[in-house]
This record gives sequence, C-alpha cells and structure tokens, in this order.
Amino acid sequence: MIGAGPKEQRASIEQVLSELEARRPIFESLCKELSAHIEKCLRDEQIVFQVVQSRVKSAAKVEAKYMALHKASRYERLEDLTDIAALRIVTYYEDKVDAIKSILEREFQIDWENCHDKRPRQSRVIHLLRTAPCRIA
Repeated sequence: MIGAGPKEQRASIEQVLSELEARRPIFESLCKELSAHIEKCLRDEQIVFQVVQSRVKSAAKVEAKYMALHKASRYERLEDLTDIAALRIVTYYEDKVDAIKSILEREFQIDWENCHDKRPRQSRVIHLLRTAPCRIA
C-alpha cells in the first residue's frame, strides 16, 4: 500500500495499565452519566427496574484480558478492549428485558458483532456493547 507507514507495535501491558489509570476518572464519570441517563429513560417509559449498576474494569481484569493468548492478536491498545466501563440493568420482570433492549438500541449505537444474547442459556441476560459516542442530553 503506497504511503502506508509501519504497523504500530502492540502496547506493553505497562502502557495499557498506565493509560487505564490515567483515564479511570473519565470512565467513572461516563458510568455515572450513563447510569443516570438510562434510569431516566426507563422511568420515562414507565419500566420498573431494580437497579442500574456500573463499574470500571479493575487493572487486574484488564491485564488478564489483554494478556490472554487467545486474544493477543485482537488487543493492541487500551481502546481495543470492549468492556472497560460497563453497566448492568436489573429488572424485576423477565418480560421487560426486550423493552429495555429497545430503549438501549434507540439511545446508543450498538456493536452487534460483540453482543451476546444469553437468554437461551441464562435467562434474562443480554450483553450489548456501545460503539460510538452516546447522545446524552
């Protein structure tokens, strides 16, 4: 390919963890804002839910995921990890899962290639991943 530079080297785990810690406040703020936004959306749609939980992946979990041999070619920098910041919505009723999924699809761009609907194996579990900036008013 003309004009293509050399391929960037895979970041060291030290670089990844340093960047994670430097950006942790941003991820924590994102979790807080997304939780509040999702709770508002659920209330606006009159969907009863138990809790919206959030977390930023620990350094130990990031290291384990980044260093896993079967994923080494997939992860070259912190941005390649798909679930550094995550939210979980717990509902009282299984029949609300699809309604919640619809709200999330409306509010966020979903990374369908990395999503998992585990309901056939684990009832009431769907993993949706967001790919692009969110619309938060």
